[in-house]
Amino acid sequence: MHPAILGLVQHNRSQLLLRTGRLREARDGFRAASVTLQRSGAGSVAYPLTGLGEAYELSGAPLPARASYEEAVEVATTAGNAQALVPALSGLARVLAALGDDAALPVAQQALAGATGLTAAVAEAAAGWAALAAGDRGAAAAHADRTLELARGQRNFTALAEGLELAAMAGGPVGAPQRLSDAAAMWKDVGDPVSQARVVLAKARFEGRPAEVVAEDRLRTLGSDPASGTRSLAGRLHAAPVVRVLGTFTVLLNGRTVPVASWQSRKARDLLKVLVARRGRPATREALGELLWPGEESVANRLSITLSVLRKVLDPDRRAPADTYVVADAAGVRYDPANLRVDVDGFLHLVTAGAAAARAGRAEEARILYEAAVDAYTGEVLDDEPDLAPVVPLRDEARAAFLAAARALGELRAAAGDVDGAVSAWLRLLEADPYDEDCSLRLIALLAGTGRHGEAARHHHRYAGRMRELGAPVVPLARVRTVRGHTDVPAR
Repeated sequence: MHPAILGLVQHNRSQLLLRTGRLREARDGFRAASVTLQRSGAGSVAYPLTGLGEAYELSGAPLPARASYEEAVEVATTAGNAQALVPALSGLARVLAALGDDAALPVAQQALAGATGLTAAVAEAAAGWAALAAGDRGAAAAHADRTLELARGQRNFTALAEGLELAAMAGGPVGAPQRLSDAAAMWKDVGDPVSQARVVLAKARFEGRPAEVVAEDRLRTLGSDPASGTRSLAGRLHAAPVVRVLGTFTVLLNGRTVPVASWQSRKARDLLKVLVARRGRPATREALGELLWPGEESVANRLSITLSVLRKVLDPDRRAPADTYVVADAAGVRYDPANLRVDVDGFLHLVTAGAAAARAGRAEEARILYEAAVDAYTGEVLDDEPDLAPVVPLRDEARAAFLAAARALGELRAAAGDVDGAVSAWLRLLEADPYDEDCSLRLIALLAGTGRHGEAARHHHRYAGRMRELGAPVVPLARVRTVRGHTDVPAR
């Protein structure tokens, strides 16, 4: 077979692998096609180089994707291959947009200028992603409409799916989940599981932490990094402030910690802490006044000023309506959990979703959710404010949820034969509550039942010491009966 023909056959096979989600095989195939075509001196080598760029792009590897697209652009330009140039420029524009590079817009415009026929929809979509990254939603929406118009006219279902995705992200939160559902369904029909999973993840980021965790795991399973998506730009569109209260109190804007000086007063921080402790339930102005200025009268004006300071911290550029993050109405003052992301909310939702999945018999989903919950618990609620009374109920709730999640995670891992994973989960639990007898006995039983007798004996020694501190009876090591993969904690 002539090398030029062989190279194109390798390229076409790699395209099929790419579209069906076999990313690693696709990358290998595109590299082989590039070598074959380079040896033949064919100018068509730009095609597999572009395919390699897209394979890296879908894998969540923007830097090698950029390098591949740039090489494809250079080769296509040198060879005068206009048909290959537009897809290469479009891919490069998408990756530059995801990387936050200002060159995305001019590269996309260059693609649009050279686009004809089937390449026009691809160029329009790339220009939309570039506009979106630059913060111009109006232009992005216009490019999305044009992409959809061209895709429908050409019956180009891949471009149609991308146009729906772009329209969802350009349109903002209202209506985005439904548009993303439509895009995911279209990618499924096309037979592209990676793109489908990417869009499902973008939709999950509107729906909340549990759905997001499951979607991220699906994307990783397919060989793609969910933290480096190059088309949905979902992370960039979710630039809402993030409040961390698990451990030390921190507020993040665009990933950066708000410095203490920006708060102007400690009362604004205290107000947010009290509101978070109520988890979206309104607190009356009178109750807040008494909490923040105990025993003082006529604090209504102070509270109004403090509320204004808090809102300015959360939205310093006043991009959103005043009540977006903190609502003040006749019922009182509260934060809006739909707009303000609070780590303890996400953590508790993960635990609840994990328990629901476990009850429904979805063990693997439950494991994924419990693992995310245990990882998310980075400390007790506001452990730097141990005496802040309004926080105590939430602190106790979160701690109990963590203990339940770690216990359940250990059980799921043990049932799956993951001894080290189960031991790790139960040790996390015992670190938080060293007097948990049930967990200690499960840990000892699992270790003994898998032949790790020395570890079992050491943990039994620690367990016995804790029980003696409490004046409680100790279960002898010999009485801890085991069955591999399951622990049977003896009755007294």
